[in-house]
Amino acid sequence: MPLLGRIEVGDMVKFERGSYSHWGVCTDDDEMVHLGPEGNDQELNSISLAFQGEKKAIFKKDRISWIARDCNYYAHNYLDDKYKPQPASDIRNFALKHFKRAIEWKYHLIWDNCEKFAILCRYRVDYMGSQAESGLIAGAMGAGLLGLGLAALAGYAASRDTSEEEKRKEDRVKHIKY
Repeated sequence: MPLLGRIEVGDMVKFERGSYSHWGVCTDDDEMVHLGPEGNDQELNSISLAFQGEKKAIFKKDRISWIARDCNYYAHNYLDDKYKPQPASDIRNFALKHFKRAIEWKYHLIWDNCEKFAILCRYRVDYMGSQAESGLIAGAMGAGLLGLGLAALAGYAASRDTSEEEKRKEDRVKHIKY
């Protein structure tokens, strides 16, 4: 569980999990508030959630080092140049307020995920986050490739139909000549 750099109160903490990232907000030394499923599981991490739509998530407070397990994790306040961060104490209090009030969050892997919550705590803006942007780009590329494939298939079918029709015309002409 390598920590890459320093994490301070108010930082957005990113955990690299391979095909996805988990996010939380540092609220104290080695503590964070983050979104997780009800029960003992700590993260809503399954890629299958992308096909299930919205799920209910709750706010949890856990040790950062415990959530990290064997992955890289670090402070990743990548929107500081775009938005003004709130003071660290305000970020902390905002995150803890969500945890203490047991507020439910309608979780969606792309649109309303743990990264969006971390952004909301730090900047108080409704921003989709980098995971949603990546999902949109991948979806658009997939749709574009699908469209290109369908167009190629339609072109092939049309050329084949034309070839078949021309062959029938030639056969009729040959039949008439003899």
